[in-house]
This record gives sequence, C-alpha cells and structure tokens, in this order.
Amino acid sequence: MFGDPDEVATAERHLYNLRQRGSASSYVADFTRYAAIVSWNDEALCAQFYRGLKDTIKDELARTEKPKDLKTLKDIAVRIDTRLFERHLERDRSSTKSLDNRYVPRNPNFKTTITKATFTPRPAFRQDYDKRDHLQMGFNTMPPNNKFRGKIPNAEYERRKREGLCLYCGGKGHTVHHCPVAPPSRPKFKSSPSRANLSIGTTVKGSGKA
Repeated sequence: MFGDPDEVATAERHLYNLRQRGSASSYVADFTRYAAIVSWNDEALCAQFYRGLKDTIKDELARTEKPKDLKTLKDIAVRIDTRLFERHLERDRSSTKSLDNRYVPRNPNFKTTITKATFTPRPAFRQDYDKRDHLQMGFNTMPPNNKFRGKIPNAEYERRKREGLCLYCGGKGHTVHHCPVAPPSRPKFKSSPSRANLSIGTTVKGSGKA
C-alpha cells in the first residue's frame, strides 16, 4: 500500500543505470531482481545485461559465439569473471615469488676485495743536448747526439759541410749560427787546411832542405 507507486519505471531506470562494479555474481543478482519487475523480452534483457558488463568480460565474450538467451549469457559471464579473478591471483603469487627469489640476504662475513692497479712510472728521457724546446725554435728535425766534443775531425767537418749539416751538432735544418744546442758564445769555425796542402807543404819544405 505504501510501496513505490511506479515500481516498473523505477526498475527500468535501475536496469539502464546498472553497471558491473564488483563480481559478475553480484551483478547477475542485482540485474535479476530488477528484470523480474519489468516486462522486457529476453532479447532486450540480454542486450542490457551485456551493456553493463565489465570490458574485460566483454573482450572474452568476443572470442566465443554470442549467447542467444539471458540465462546462458549470465552463466558464461560468471564463469569468465571467476577465471579472470583466479588468473589475477596467480599473477600476484608469481610476482611475490619472483621478488622473494631476487632478495638475497647480505652476508655480514662477505668482504669485498679491491685490487689496486699498479702504476709503473716511465723512465725519464735522457737528452745529451741542451733542453731548450727545439720545436718552438722552428726546426723540423731534432739534432742527433753529438759524439764529438771540442774540435771535430777534418773528415767529419767535410762531411757535414758537404751534406749541408750543422757544423756544431751535425743536425739538419739549421746552420751553426742557429744551432739550438750550441753554447751562447758560439765559436767561429775555420776551415782546416786539407791533407793535400799539408803534404805539399811538407814536401816542398823537405825539398828545400835538400
């Protein structure tokens, strides 16, 4: 007597707005309660029931042939929802197990050994000539070690002169006046008399005595 004066309209409104929020079983129970009040045919009830299902269940229903009656649709929806829930629990257990396997307790007795690299210094480069920067002075070649100290032999002098070498250090690319290893007060080099002249002079002098 004091009930809803328009119970059918209210039930229809609930059916239109009903959506699956939890399990498929709860959705089926609510839908069945309102469907018993309205006078819809089975096809209309199937369409409205399908519309309110979760997308995950709709995706699984798309893999199979669409049910032709409401009872079959309800049973399949509940079965799919149950299987999806079981699969969700399986994934959770698998993830938890993987995390447990990845956790390795730290061993307090474990010691990390760090091997230090051994550095061996390179021996210093010894130079027999002046340590002035030869390259900055504009020469292309470094002067060789001068094995002659003081006055050089005539043969070496002639060779350096003939080959265009420095008369002081024997290097290439410069003259004695620009020698990078010569001392500040560079001596002037004079040509020594050739052995031929010495021989002639000695011969002449000897001949005069005769």
